[in-house]
Amino acid sequence: MRTTCRVRDGFVAGLLAGLVVAVLFLFYDLGQRAPLQTPAFLWAAVTRQAFTVPLAVSIIGFVVIHFLVWGGLGTFAAFSIRWLNLPLDVLLGTTFGLLFASLVFYLGISGTPEEFVFSAPSWPAVLFVNGVGGAVMFLQMERSSVQLDLRGLIRFFKPSEVTRQGLYTGLVGGIVVGVWFLILDTIVREPLYTPATLGMILFQGGVGTGMGSVNVTLMPALGYGLWHFAFFLIVGVLMWNHFDGEGTAQFLFLQLMCVSIALDLSLIVVAVLLENWILRELTWWAILIGNGLAAVAMGGYLMKRRPYDRKDLRLGNL
Repeated sequence: MRTTCRVRDGFVAGLLAGLVVAVLFLFYDLGQRAPLQTPAFLWAAVTRQAFTVPLAVSIIGFVVIHFLVWGGLGTFAAFSIRWLNLPLDVLLGTTFGLLFASLVFYLGISGTPEEFVFSAPSWPAVLFVNGVGGAVMFLQMERSSVQLDLRGLIRFFKPSEVTRQGLYTGLVGGIVVGVWFLILDTIVREPLYTPATLGMILFQGGVGTGMGSVNVTLMPALGYGLWHFAFFLIVGVLMWNHFDGEGTAQFLFLQLMCVSIALDLSLIVVAVLLENWILRELTWWAILIGNGLAAVAMGGYLMKRRPYDRKDLRLGNL
C-alpha cells in the first residue's frame, strides 16, 4: 500500500497526533491523582526550572513546545515517506511513534535534575502513548492522501507486504544483536546487563558512572528491548523497500556495509547524548561485531526471500 503524502499533510497529522497524545497523558495524570503533572514536569525539564505545582505559564509553554515537536515529527514522517517511498500502514506508524517520538521525549528530558525524576511518566505509558500517536499520525496522512472508505480503512490496519517483510528482516537483526550481547554479558558481566543498562539510561536519565552503579532488573531490559526491536523494524523496512531484486551481490554487499555502519553510529550517538561512559563498558569491538552480525543476518534473509545469482557471490566480484 503506497500513497502520495504531502509534507504539509504530515504537519497537520503531527498536530492531530499531538492532540491525541496530550489527551492520553491528561487521563494518565488523572489516574495518578496528579492532574497536569506531566506537562508541568516536561516544562520544568526542558527549561531546567525548579518543579512547582502546575502554573498557567508552564502549561501554555509546554503546549506550544509539544505541538511544535509533534508537527515537526509529522513533517519528518511525511518527508521520509515521500523520499523513501514507504507504505502508510498502522504497524509502521506505531513503530515510528514508538521509536522517534520516544527518542525525542527522552532526549528532551536527558540531564534532568534528580529532584525532577519522580514526576516523570513511567516508560510503559510513554511508549504506549507515543505508539498510539504514531498510528494516528499515519492514519491522518492516509486519509489526507486518499478518500478513505471502509475497505481503505481495513487496508490501513492490514500491514503491507513491505512492512511485513521488513518486520521479519528487522526481527532477524534484532534477535542476532540481542543474542550476541546476552552471550557477551553472561561471559563478561551478568545476563541482561547491556539492555538493562541502556534501558535505565534511556528511561531514567542515567545510572551513575560505571558498572557498579547498575542494578540489573527485568523491567528496564524489557523496555529497552521494545525500543530496540522498533529500531530494527524501521531498518528492516528500509532495507526491504530498497532491496534491488534485479541487482548483483556487489549491491547487496554495499547495502550491508551501509546498514552495519548506520547501526554502529546510531548506538554510539545515543550513548554519547545520554551517558558516554557506557561506551567504555560495551567497547567498540562488541558494538561493531554485534551490528555486523545483524547486518549479515538481515542480508541473508533478504537473499533467501529474493535470491541473487550465485555467480555474483564470488569474492573476486565483491
